Amino acid sequence: MSNEPSPQHPREHQVLNPATEEVIATVPAATPQDVAAAVARATAAQRGW
Repeated sequence: MSNEPSPQHPREHQVLNPATEEVIATVPAATPQDVAAAVARATAAQRGW
């Protein structure tokens, strides 16, 4: 998979106000691999709590 953004896998997502459809924020996108890595780090960190 390419690291280049595409319509199917953008690097950012726009958050819209549903009442006005105005863009109110832009947030980073995450790939399934990003999510899996974050969950793995959180699981490892939780053991120490």
